[in-house]
Amino acid sequence: MGETYHSIPEVQKREVEPKKLEEFIRTMRRIDILDYKYLKGTLLPLLSGEAATYAKGQGERTLDDYLSDVKRDEFKQMMETWAHTVVTVTNSIQESTLSEFFQHDVGDVAVGLGSFLQILSLSLEESKVDGAFIRRIEKVCDYWPRFMVAFEDMALRGMSEHTISREFASTVDVDTMLDSFRYFETHEMEKMYNDSIVLKEARDSGVFTKEELNDPRNIPKYLNIKNKIFIKEYDPKKLKADLEGKEIKGNNGVIINFTLNGLRNSLKDRIEATTVTLDIYVEGDELVIQIKDDGKGMDQIHLDPASKEFIGNKGKTDSLGTGLGITNFHTRIPSVGGRVRAVSSRRGTEEIAHFPPDDTELSLQDNPIRLDRGNQETRTLFELRLPLKKKK
Repeated sequence: MGETYHSIPEVQKREVEPKKLEEFIRTMRRIDILDYKYLKGTLLPLLSGEAATYAKGQGERTLDDYLSDVKRDEFKQMMETWAHTVVTVTNSIQESTLSEFFQHDVGDVAVGLGSFLQILSLSLEESKVDGAFIRRIEKVCDYWPRFMVAFEDMALRGMSEHTISREFASTVDVDTMLDSFRYFETHEMEKMYNDSIVLKEARDSGVFTKEELNDPRNIPKYLNIKNKIFIKEYDPKKLKADLEGKEIKGNNGVIINFTLNGLRNSLKDRIEATTVTLDIYVEGDELVIQIKDDGKGMDQIHLDPASKEFIGNKGKTDSLGTGLGITNFHTRIPSVGGRVRAVSSRRGTEEIAHFPPDDTELSLQDNPIRLDRGNQETRTLFELRLPLKKKK
């Protein structure tokens, strides 16, 4: 996710066996279902509920005040194992051929998550529950959903570049989706800007070689992000109410990470957008996710899979990008049961481009950017549709 320095050439990387990646995914999913849900849904509310009492000087609190001896020891073991697992798995990925995807999508959040998990594990030795202790738990809960969707998407790419196996084409969790988008708005966008500033200063200082200056990973992409308007058009409470009793077909990693990378692309300086919006709503038996921007738009060659300039080709999104974020979206999303469409109008030519090229139903005029001051013209629209079914 971050814009770290990249030198050329890089060390030869090794492949990760698909079975090993499957094992990684299952391990992380167990942590998500058992450890993360307990931390966020049970322990954090329990500790936070006592924060006011602690603040009033009613005495120092320890884990012994909340957990039995057995539960306390189980919690300590859980956190130590969680921290060790995240560090071990991410180190293994960083040393593999998936490292470029890791740095693009997972890098910074993995470092932050690993650090908070390790600090939290060490602080358990004192067992003191204070504001700092609770904030560390909150940080882990903030980072985890974003890490999970990026990690699973990356691991699935390592198993197959173009499709997702039926075993992992299951459902999309609405809480994970909403938490990931919240993290993007509250943490990730600021990091994107700060990384771009650091890269600009490094380029201006002359520390890069000519070859490194031309490396897309060393080009700042979000220097103007603070001048852009990002709008979430959906109401989380209404969305969850509309999805009550329903399952969303798909995969957390593939669907949520594609959406996040779509947002990142729309917010790039070169797109020249002033407003980027994200909308999520239920329509009939489908969940609809829309990304809209008022930037310069795209030509048909960028939305045609038969073209060398197709945005789904790795390294072909533009001359200043790596193309990693949405590589092969046109085959990966359908393989988990979803449907993706796009429409764009290139500024200057006003010609309308579509994906798929023969699907002209999606309209920019019917999907304006909605602002308080009135509607604004949409230049590019990406739309995902995911089937809904009743929960068993």
